[in-house]
Amino acid sequence: MFEINPKRNRMLVTVVFFIIMASILLGFINCMEEGNQPNKRPVGINLIYSYPILHVIDSDIVYYKLVDTIAIVYYNNYILYHLPKKRVFETDVKMKNQDSYFLQQRDSSYGFLFESESMNLSRRVNADSFLKRKAFAGIKLENGPNDTLIEAINNYQGILLEKYTPKQNSHSNFDTLIFYYANDFKSIDFSFSKKMDSLKQLKLFKVRLINNQSFSYPYNRMLPKREYLFEINQITEDSLRSYVQVIESLEIKR
Repeated sequence: MFEINPKRNRMLVTVVFFIIMASILLGFINCMEEGNQPNKRPVGINLIYSYPILHVIDSDIVYYKLVDTIAIVYYNNYILYHLPKKRVFETDVKMKNQDSYFLQQRDSSYGFLFESESMNLSRRVNADSFLKRKAFAGIKLENGPNDTLIEAINNYQGILLEKYTPKQNSHSNFDTLIFYYANDFKSIDFSFSKKMDSLKQLKLFKVRLINNQSFSYPYNRMLPKREYLFEINQITEDSLRSYVQVIESLEIKR
């Protein structure tokens, strides 16, 4: 007959307990390390923005809306910005074969600008100042203390819309501010407002800033309703694969 030794049994239980705890701790550490590692799988967004342009031509005001897109891709230890093509300002025509890319290593204070057609030459520039001028880095789009919430809508797609107007005698430049939130894009570092993302536990992915029709003293005439738009959406898988190839190619040339 097999006899169980109580002392030996207690030792076995203790060993098993420490093995289980070590496994849990190791798994927790691995999860933390994975969360802090760069994106091995590429992720990316299109940053779409539009704003009104006013031209005075022969005492007449010409008004049109400019629309552009910046692609931002996160892959391994790199962030790639595909910048808008240069355009002829008078005609709003984009110049052909003028792709520009800005490649930055994460946590680096500088990056490399590639803007020649062959992409064989790069220029090292300060990342913060360049991206603030070219890619809205550091932008904060959020309502202020002088804005009043006048409407909030949760639609069937899980999108939260909030509409604000400035309080009377406010010095705001806009008559209406509209914010859109969703549960998407949480894996993307880019943010219009980390404060708003945190407060709503959602991602602020679209902002509309609207000026109503009004009289302009500098122009001495009525100006039409004007809108500024900032929005992010997902990059297609095909485009994402193409951008990974660009990153791998530029990484060698920088």
